Amino acid sequence: MLNFFHAFVAVMLAVAMVACEPDTPQQTVETESVITLISAQEMEFLAEGGEGTITYVAFERVVSRSEDVPELVVEASCDAEWVTITATDFEKCNFEVAANEGEARETKITVRYADKSVEVAVKQAAKVEAPAPVLTLTSEADCTFTADGGEGTITYTLENAVEGTELTAECDAEWVSNITVGENITFEVAANAGDERNTKIVVAYGELGFEVGVKQEAKPVEAPRVGDIYYSDGTWSKELDETKTPIGIVFCIGAGNNDSATYYKNKTGVKFSEIKGYVVALKDATNGVNDNEGVTWSFYDGWYNGAGCSKEIDDFLGYTNTQSIKQAALRDDCPAGEFNGTEQSFPAAWYASDGYELMVASPESSSGWYLPSAYQLKYIFDKVYFKDDNMYASVEDTILMLKEKGLADEMYVRDSEYWTSTEHYDSYGDSSWAYYVCFDSAMIDPGFIANYNKYAKFRIRAILTF
Repeated sequence: MLNFFHAFVAVMLAVAMVACEPDTPQQTVETESVITLISAQEMEFLAEGGEGTITYVAFERVVSRSEDVPELVVEASCDAEWVTITATDFEKCNFEVAANEGEARETKITVRYADKSVEVAVKQAAKVEAPAPVLTLTSEADCTFTADGGEGTITYTLENAVEGTELTAECDAEWVSNITVGENITFEVAANAGDERNTKIVVAYGELGFEVGVKQEAKPVEAPRVGDIYYSDGTWSKELDETKTPIGIVFCIGAGNNDSATYYKNKTGVKFSEIKGYVVALKDATNGVNDNEGVTWSFYDGWYNGAGCSKEIDDFLGYTNTQSIKQAALRDDCPAGEFNGTEQSFPAAWYASDGYELMVASPESSSGWYLPSAYQLKYIFDKVYFKDDNMYASVEDTILMLKEKGLADEMYVRDSEYWTSTEHYDSYGDSSWAYYVCFDSAMIDPGFIANYNKYAKFRIRAILTF
């Protein structure tokens, strides 16, 4: 009996224990999803696009649920291809907006959490064409430099610069260098040892640009000095410029005695404005005539009344004398009837002018070669031919230097006597004699002026005025 009781109690306890265990639930009793937008409901972007973030709070208020109910997630979507969702969680949604190449546009991004959602409008502006760049030169369009050179500055303004476009400045001339582009454009101009020169600096910015002219003055011409070498181009220098052709030596500066610029025309017929100086030729004009025996002054006529030349032995009128002789050759009393180198005309003046011009062309800017007056040759002998301690240079110094190169012949040598264009008139007003100047090194006292029969033969050394 006792055993039965124990068994009964055990069964009842087991039933009681089973009756007291709770049932296992199968679903959520109650839930509530919540999503609240924190950021703005509308976002605007420039045409360039960019990144955006939508912020919010998303959560689930759960009253009761079973462990089998899945956890909810936040999702975001957008229909526009130009918006890309990059990340989404319970606090924010990140996205990217592509650059806009067209008109203004808009779309929306929807963020969902369970059965709740929020929408954010995304607006993007149309592409705005950037204003065109404007490049303006603000300094002078031309700049001038002295022969010494120096530094230059070009100023400019550049508006609406384009990223990646560079401003450049270039020049083809080697004498313009160190061009630097910054807020201004700077450059250097080298010293000029020659003639005037011109170039340009080209400034470019994309398709824009401008040019600035650069002019540099020629090297200043030094005033001529006695002893300077005179060239066929009308220039002069102390030292020989082997790129040029030397034709004479400067022997006097400024207008000589009784001479005037108003008496002169250059070879092109233009009147002189001033007399810079006088030049003696490097060689005798009669070098090729009978071993430089010389030529006559003119035809012989004991009753000839002269060619109209000066009779004074203290003037520098060789040019006007030579012009008078050329006119006299056309008169009826000239046997030749023309100006030439024959003994029936005026050979001394012809060899000094037209004849020597055929051998050694003078500059167009000069008077051309002519037969010097008595005092012009006397001046050379007395004043400038021989070296003086106070002289810059002598004619003889330069002649000897050029003689070494085969370019000149001395004047002061044996038997060296030169016709001049100065006439001698007798008491009857006739002129069958003319003056010559003695450069004969064999004479005890050379350098004198004397007159002689025009039919005598003496050497010819031409001069010119410039």
